[in-house]
Amino acid sequence: MTFNEKQKNIILSLAQGNSNSTIVEKCQIPIKSVERILNSLVKKLNIDSKIFNPRLRLLMLIINKNIIEYQSNNPLRNIDNLDSKSLNTLYLMCVGFSNKSIARLLEISDKTVELRLANLFDVFSIDTKDNKEKNSRVELFISAFLRGLFSSNKLKRLAKETSEINLENIFNDPKDFIANLNNDHKFIG
Repeated sequence: MTFNEKQKNIILSLAQGNSNSTIVEKCQIPIKSVERILNSLVKKLNIDSKIFNPRLRLLMLIINKNIIEYQSNNPLRNIDNLDSKSLNTLYLMCVGFSNKSIARLLEISDKTVELRLANLFDVFSIDTKDNKEKNSRVELFISAFLRGLFSSNKLKRLAKETSEINLENIFNDPKDFIANLNNDHKFIG
């Protein structure tokens, strides 16, 4: 997959967790261009926005292809308090699933997904209040990846397992998919 200069700049800014308005400032291009380029990348990668959060799925697929690298300054707290339920929610969010899809896969309510994500934002020291410069879900993804909660290999496997071909199977019978997530948890001590 190749990218032109504008696409590269937008992807790099997106990978820093930046919101569209911050991408506009950093890349010096109009908001309509940012939205058009992000939408064209989402289309190019066949990302279904009914199932996935397009920004996160785009970022996950780009990381999966080793196109970008990361650095994080957020201190990690309370990592020992992350149970398998929180980690499953985190992994599904990092793959790019929407809250509704996460709730469906884990057989929980949308509100429970929101509460688990709020806890994860707290654990990873990510400010979600009035932060118009950063996308908190992208920041959470970056922090989890950088801190080794999932490896590049796990990311590649999750990308493959959640490809269009397998989505119907995953949603029809999510138990095997979730069981595999539970078997894979890698805690940091």
